[in-house]
Amino acid sequence: MRKKFITTIVSALILGLSSTTFAVDNQFSDVPDNHWAFTEVNTLAENDIVNSYNDGTFKGNRNTTRYEMAVMLANIHSKRSPATNAVTNNPFRDVVSSHWAYKSLMQLAADGIIAPDSNGLFRGNTSITRYEMAIMVTNLLTKDSNVIISESSNPFNDVPVNHRAYKAVATLVKEGLVEGYGDGGFHGNNNMTRYETAMVLYNVYKKLFN
Repeated sequence: MRKKFITTIVSALILGLSSTTFAVDNQFSDVPDNHWAFTEVNTLAENDIVNSYNDGTFKGNRNTTRYEMAVMLANIHSKRSPATNAVTNNPFRDVVSSHWAYKSLMQLAADGIIAPDSNGLFRGNTSITRYEMAIMVTNLLTKDSNVIISESSNPFNDVPVNHRAYKAVATLVKEGLVEGYGDGGFHGNNNMTRYETAMVLYNVYKKLFN
């Protein structure tokens, strides 16, 4: 019980839990009814933001890949901008048209939410970091909401002012979508689990649709 309590508190500090909850049914065989992310995961599932694996599980402790993040963001984006057309030319050298995430990537790329790295790659199978999440989510919010990129000081002691994610992180903090760790850091190079990703996207979904 003590371990579960500590896990709940840490998760709240990292991702900024919201007090608003919804009554939802469990969509996944591996998400206990008393799990700290139960409402967030299942609310996203009921609204077609996240899906189960073929075996009916969510696998929340796995790291979220960049492909998975892109698909979840595209699912939210398409609810807000359903008429968006995908780009004609694929900007990613490492993404083939037959890939399961291809349509989502093209929609996000068309709207400037994602872009290739300096080598023209998306690196979709790599785990997403908190910095990368912050940039993608901020890009989504500036397209789909009235969110303006924050010019205020970043509150974290480990996010340099010249870091490419500096303003994105500051923006998400200003909007109340993420918080830092207890040591005052953001730890932007840490990978995100699927549970942690669900917490952030739940807050994003509520901001856009409630």
